[in-house]
This record gives sequence, C-alpha cells and structure tokens, in this order.
Amino acid sequence: MTDEFEDDDEIELFEDYEDGEIGYARFLQAHGVDRECRRCGAAFRGMPDHGYCNACADAIEAGFPVD
Repeated sequence: MTDEFEDDDEIELFEDYEDGEIGYARFLQAHGVDRECRRCGAAFRGMPDHGYCNACADAIEAGFPVD
C-alpha cells in the first residue's frame, strides 16, 4: 500500500487531518465517485448514496433549507 493519493491536488495536506480523517480520505478516494451536489450544483467526490457536498450537508444539518 502506498502512502500517496492518486491525485494530491484534490486532497488537502496530510498535516491538516486527524488520524481518523486520513482514513476517511483514503476510503473516500478508493470508494467515492464524482458527483454533483443536488443543492448547489458543485462538483464533489462522495459516496454513491450521498447527494450533497460537505458544505451543503453541514448547512442542512444546521437547519437551512434543502432547496
């Protein structure tokens, strides 16, 4: 197993991650797909069953409208 991501331009520096976040970033890179956010239309990489980018998911969880 290599310690490098395939495309480092899409992933922040490792120093910015906690240990669990590095594992999540590696999992997302391996299993995620390129998506378009259903709320804002931004391109993002996420799991096949996720329809919102992280910013919109956080906003929805904070009570902002979905549309």
